[in-house]
Amino acid sequence: AAVLCQRKYPTILTVHGILMKELDFHPNIAPLIKNVSLYGEKLALSTLKNIIVVAPQIAEIVKDMTKANVFVVPNGIDPSSVQRADPFPLDQGNVVLFIGNLIERKGVADLIRAISLVKKEIPDVCLLIAGSGPQESELKTLTSTLSLQDNIKFLGFISDIAKYSYLKSADVLVVPSFWESLPIVVLEGMACGRPIVASNVAGIPYLIHDAENGYLVHPGAIDELAEKICILLKNEVLREQMGKKSLVRVGNLTWDKIAGTTFKLYTRILEDGGRR
Repeated sequence: AAVLCQRKYPTILTVHGILMKELDFHPNIAPLIKNVSLYGEKLALSTLKNIIVVAPQIAEIVKDMTKANVFVVPNGIDPSSVQRADPFPLDQGNVVLFIGNLIERKGVADLIRAISLVKKEIPDVCLLIAGSGPQESELKTLTSTLSLQDNIKFLGFISDIAKYSYLKSADVLVVPSFWESLPIVVLEGMACGRPIVASNVAGIPYLIHDAENGYLVHPGAIDELAEKICILLKNEVLREQMGKKSLVRVGNLTWDKIAGTTFKLYTRILEDGGRR
């Protein structure tokens, strides 16, 4: 549709995901649907003149697929939504939090295996898993197999307000994904002043600077994931320092500022008739 629109109007495409990367984590998708989807993505990226991506790391991928003008405009966060939530009263410390869909790409199985290693050093570690999805039954079985029933709680789907309440109460947020563009949950954790352990993939290092406001780990590296979680759970001062750095970083990523940047970019492209 965007390709057809640009024949008549200045057109810009905002890319929030790269199918070329994400479809690798959908092994059961029909080959015809996969090929059609990839063809559509390739056509749009190679034909359009102006493309917005959400992180510089995504820009590098897109630039290999197109001669278009590629602009970086990240996702944002609404501070007022964060401020409305009160911390959730938890009855213990050493709380690790995951929020997201329970699908293979999110790496939750690796996080559960990492918690079994963390438990050896921190016996009362508690992992809260907020979200639902097709992997839920498999992940609960893995939890039982590793005898982690007392250490892992599945919260199911939670509301936005509850999400912020848990984020304000947990000690560490973990994002162990194998692929993400620029995950909103990382912005939400930063806005709640949490230290974050996340996979060093795609746009995540745009938000998390290793050993500054969190730790970056290789996706699938269970030992490394466990190590970083242990470091943070054992050091409250470090958690607070990293959380404060996240708050400073996310202050420049509010939706008001992102909307202003987007408006200026749209205006430039309209003035140039889509030729930029």
